[in-house]
Amino acid sequence: MNRFAGPLHLSLALLIPLAAASLTVHAAESYMPAIGGGGGSQFKAPCPSGQNLTGFELFAGDDIDAIHPLCVSAYSTGSVTGPQLTEGPAVVVHYRNATRELYGEPYSALSGDWLTLPEGWYGSVGGGRASVICPHERPIVVAMRVAAEGVNTVSVNNIHLYCGPALPSQQLDDNPSAIFDAPQAVGDPGTFGIGSTDVSKTGGFQRCPEGKVAVGIHGRSGEWLDALGLICDAPRVLPAMALGRVEIENGGPASKMSICDLAKSARARNSPAAPGLERQCAEQGHNDTVAFARVKTEGPPRPICEMARSARARKSPAAPGLERQCLAAGGSLDPPAP
Repeated sequence: MNRFAGPLHLSLALLIPLAAASLTVHAAESYMPAIGGGGGSQFKAPCPSGQNLTGFELFAGDDIDAIHPLCVSAYSTGSVTGPQLTEGPAVVVHYRNATRELYGEPYSALSGDWLTLPEGWYGSVGGGRASVICPHERPIVVAMRVAAEGVNTVSVNNIHLYCGPALPSQQLDDNPSAIFDAPQAVGDPGTFGIGSTDVSKTGGFQRCPEGKVAVGIHGRSGEWLDALGLICDAPRVLPAMALGRVEIENGGPASKMSICDLAKSARARNSPAAPGLERQCAEQGHNDTVAFARVKTEGPPRPICEMARSARARKSPAAPGLERQCLAAGGSLDPPAP
């Protein structure tokens, strides 16, 4: 019997690390409780790989009818991409009559036509288009307050987003960064209290666990958005791409070249990085500042003080640096105009 112990123990030893790794992957994401009513069917909408949640597109009227999560890429420089909003009317028209579809006639409920939402939306078509999106300076959702209400069906009515940068440590503001509020439901008092209907309400606040930000949503939806919760994970931050790099003659990295040399090289190669490098060169006030898309002038080089006066007159960003060089060389400049 013991002859099987060695292979069995070896197999278990190999399986345990694999199981632990699998648990680690699944445990990385945190699903916060879905806040709202109990109706609808469950949905999960994580952001694409490498992206974080920045807000939502909505269809809304008296309540929120449908939701579409908006995700963005965040870079180590602190910049983020813009959210990709749904183009066009964000509905798919289904024609009951093939002739109507052939001639491209407009949607008509009287003809039996109906509308559905495109992929990535949850809920149903109703109300009008709206959005709730984090501001650019605080682009990533970190926490959310949800309120839901209804007479017969409790569905999501209010979404308040608390936003921050794509960092593991967050300091939330007391007030939300972005708000969407649908009109409040009103019950029917009935006649002398007979036949009255009350509005049921629920809601709550949730914040991603320490070190995490929102990377998607989950919840329940059907005819309306019934409930909503965040999916949280560690901030997904992409490394910034270095554009316009070249190799110098001795094979060393381009980062050893001066910013103006890099700008000239990028301009010669029509690199998309050229304008940014040229601005950095000009801001440093070097006397070898790149002339943007200009031909080389004939004759001797202009004195540094003359260049400084010309730059000041044109309100060029290179003016301060040129003025410093002029004064350092023993030149003089008129005081700036008030």
